[in-house]
Amino acid sequence: MDTSKFALIGVVILALAVAPGLVFLFNKVFGSRLPNRIEERNRIMGFVIGLVLAIEFSILYLAGPLRTFDSFDLDLKFRTRQSLTDSGIKSFDVPTSEDIIFVDIDDLTLDWEETFPDDPRYYVPIIKRLGKEQLGAEAVVFTFEYSRDYGRRVVPDSADGFRIDLQTMADTLGDRATMVDNLDNITQPPGLAGPDQAPIIAEKLDQLLTPEDQRSRLKLPALDTVTKNFQWILKFLDEADLNDLAPNREKALRDASAEAGNVFIINSSKEYLPTPYVAGDMKSGPVRDIFIEIIRRPTSNRPEQEKQGMIYDAYQNLNADGLEFLLKKDKNELPADVRKEILRDLTEKKSALDELHKQAGAYMFDLPDRVRDRYVRKRFIEPVHSAVGEALAGMGIGSAEFTAKDGTLRSVAPAVVYDNKLYPHIDLLLAMEYFNVKKENVEFYPRRVVLKNAKHPRTGKTRDIVIPLTAEGAMIINWAGVWADTTTFEHRNLKNLWTKVRQIQLYEAWEKFTADTQGMSDEQIAQYKLDLSLEQQDDLDMAELLNQSEALIDKKQADEYRKSMGSLQGKILLVGRTAVGTAEINPIPLEPRYHFVGLHANAVNTIISGLFIHNINPGLAVVLFLVLGMSLGFVGGLVHTKSSFLTAGINFVIMIVFAVVLFSVTISAFGLYNFAIPFLLPLALIVLTFLAVFLYRFVTEEREKNKMKGMFSTYVNKEVVDSLIDDPAKLRLGGEWVECTVFFSDVAGFTSISESLTPEELVVLLNEYLTAMTDIVFHYGGTLDKYIGDAIVAIYGAPIFFEDHAKNACLATIDMQRKLAEMRVMWKEQGRHELTARCGVNTGRMIAGNMGSKNIFNYTVVGDHCELGEHLESGGKEYGTIMTISERTRELSGGAILTRQLDVIKYKGIPEPIGLYEILAKTEEGIPENIQKGVALHEEALHLFLERKWDESIAKYNEVYQFIPDDKPTKMAIGRVEKAKADPPGPEFDKLLDHYLKTRA
Repeated sequence: MDTSKFALIGVVILALAVAPGLVFLFNKVFGSRLPNRIEERNRIMGFVIGLVLAIEFSILYLAGPLRTFDSFDLDLKFRTRQSLTDSGIKSFDVPTSEDIIFVDIDDLTLDWEETFPDDPRYYVPIIKRLGKEQLGAEAVVFTFEYSRDYGRRVVPDSADGFRIDLQTMADTLGDRATMVDNLDNITQPPGLAGPDQAPIIAEKLDQLLTPEDQRSRLKLPALDTVTKNFQWILKFLDEADLNDLAPNREKALRDASAEAGNVFIINSSKEYLPTPYVAGDMKSGPVRDIFIEIIRRPTSNRPEQEKQGMIYDAYQNLNADGLEFLLKKDKNELPADVRKEILRDLTEKKSALDELHKQAGAYMFDLPDRVRDRYVRKRFIEPVHSAVGEALAGMGIGSAEFTAKDGTLRSVAPAVVYDNKLYPHIDLLLAMEYFNVKKENVEFYPRRVVLKNAKHPRTGKTRDIVIPLTAEGAMIINWAGVWADTTTFEHRNLKNLWTKVRQIQLYEAWEKFTADTQGMSDEQIAQYKLDLSLEQQDDLDMAELLNQSEALIDKKQADEYRKSMGSLQGKILLVGRTAVGTAEINPIPLEPRYHFVGLHANAVNTIISGLFIHNINPGLAVVLFLVLGMSLGFVGGLVHTKSSFLTAGINFVIMIVFAVVLFSVTISAFGLYNFAIPFLLPLALIVLTFLAVFLYRFVTEEREKNKMKGMFSTYVNKEVVDSLIDDPAKLRLGGEWVECTVFFSDVAGFTSISESLTPEELVVLLNEYLTAMTDIVFHYGGTLDKYIGDAIVAIYGAPIFFEDHAKNACLATIDMQRKLAEMRVMWKEQGRHELTARCGVNTGRMIAGNMGSKNIFNYTVVGDHCELGEHLESGGKEYGTIMTISERTRELSGGAILTRQLDVIKYKGIPEPIGLYEILAKTEEGIPENIQKGVALHEEALHLFLERKWDESIAKYNEVYQFIPDDKPTKMAIGRVEKAKADPPGPEFDKLLDHYLKTRA
């Protein structure tokens, strides 16, 4: 078990042990002043308990022990945000810059290169093509160190061509074996025997220069023929010194980088080792003898003993000044053999430091005193290969700040302290390059780094960029996603990139050759080829070979490749090893195995996209603890139920609500604003407060709650016991006016159905139906008022009010009809009766309250609008509908449903006319176009009907059948029009038109 788990257990024990003592002390001192009523007393004590725990947490947090949870807290936020993003919540997506692109050296690339881990010569054409003067990439970054010497390596294509020519020449000269052996020496591992092979081969080739008058005697081919075939070999041996056959890869990379002007490579570095010892300890005192013993050891491995190991670490930490101090001759002078070893280490360190200063002098910063002890320290930074380093556009350290407890990558240090200088991280350097920030415009502070006058290359806007730092001098990386998610950053494959560059290169070589040699004779063309450089000749020969085999790309493909490559202009290309066995894999907050190259993409994206994660101020964390502790304790003391266990259940729900709200706030703040508010510690406070309040109330309330439970059960039914115990004031028959929504449903023809079934069958069928419908009522927040046989009465918005009561009632009605349709299919398959139900929904002011006898009563609603809801259900027969609602319900549904207006009526007890509507579907699902057209015609016909244009209305209603054949509501409407035509209504009818026009305005 790690220390963080011990810390958590310790906090729990401390909180549970101290809090009861403080509460007891409070009761002892102030108990006589507390209210006598248990409910009022609990409110105060719940508040006190929460306050005590909040103070405990605040002290422990500020003192440091609880800060160890910050990393795990941050990981939870990252993973939650990723889960929300994966679930489709786009607002939590982390924006990533399109200017950051991975170039993967993957398994496909290595299989193609046939090398391991990879061959730098494949970088050269890409570097040249992406250079500042060509495609103009912002930066080409090699995210792995380049300190070792790759040396020479035979180019397979050149070796094959060289072998063929030598064999042909050897046949001509009659000395085939020797020529081939010499070539074998060149091409056998380790790759190249050396340039000394050139004179041996050249001696044979010099025979080709035999004067013409002697050639026939020696039976040699004519000179012109030989020179045409082999003159390039002489040129190769005399001028190229085998560089084309086995090029110096460091020189090739250096030349390409210098030409490109935008190549960056990381420096490897070694972490500063924590140890209490310094250089002075190693020359005197008890540490001196141990140090001498360590230096004299035959192995350089770290000693296993703890003290010896820490002294060894202290020596490894020493810079050049520290080593010179150990070599200083004084009264504590070290033995000669030890000083010899130290001198060797000093020489190596100074040599590396000199090379580093030579390469990185333009990028390192003076070390301000204000950050000297606040930034990450390194004990060694290794320079890039000396043949390459000075040709680079920049270099910086590429390491991350691992969390010691779990080795997780969470942050990078924008700059590190080494040899009394500040060295930038490669990611800070890339951000400076991207924003064109000069070295003098970078300022370093203990808790921030400022890039002044940063100009965005895309928008042209200039501003100061402030990079927030942790107390350790690191920037938290805002991880955009898991490695497998290729939508976060664009990925390109080194092989494919090289292939495109090479294909373009060969196409352009062939295009230039055909243009330049147009109209030339064969001899002129031969001479033209001889005048080319060896590299150009190789390109032309390859292009000619591809053209003959019809494998050379055409102009259209070349333009497509150029366009693809051109899209890399202004981009930061991160070249990294991702192939199996070559990639460094580390855990990050989002997953346990993440390619290290992704660190740089996420860190650079954090800076250039301004996605900095800001930790909450410790003072605000204390405020959060106090607010949560006191509020949860107080709310927990407010709860009154029939039993202590039920009280605990409600308090548990409250705790969950607090936790969910806290979680929602912290995740929203993190996901939307990159603001890290603590969650785990406040959650622990919530849980402990809940437990403490529960234990206190269990002791003080159980007996009284049990007594109250028995009393309430005598007077009220089970459905309202909970609310009555919570609020005894509800024990009255009165009510209150509320605007809510009432729902009525009734099974069509249920009487005839019930007569055809046995009582058992009827009960089973009815229970299936009522269960399914009631579940839907509850799902949408409705309250079941009562069952009346097969009828259902439900209330939405009372006794607990919520804004969407009308909308939820409508959506529930739609879902009920759909569920009933599914059940009819099941009943039909089972050979049982199929039920059809009509529904009516109305919204209005009604009286809601506990109604019934003095001993038994139920919560229900009454009033004209309640009766109208029942009328709408039964009126479905008249209108040919199964889902009928009032205009007020439709109005408050907020556009969540699609409807058709059926009529405008005057209902008793309600002064204003009321529009009636049929529910068609949920708005989000829509309706077919033919239904839309039919509905529009139906409502036009209604308008004509209200205008007393009987014949026109009937004609318009009949048009509905063109789009909705056999439409029952239309058929019923035509019947109403014909009845009105035969017996025209009185003047009150005209008020219906006025109301219709008013609602349509």
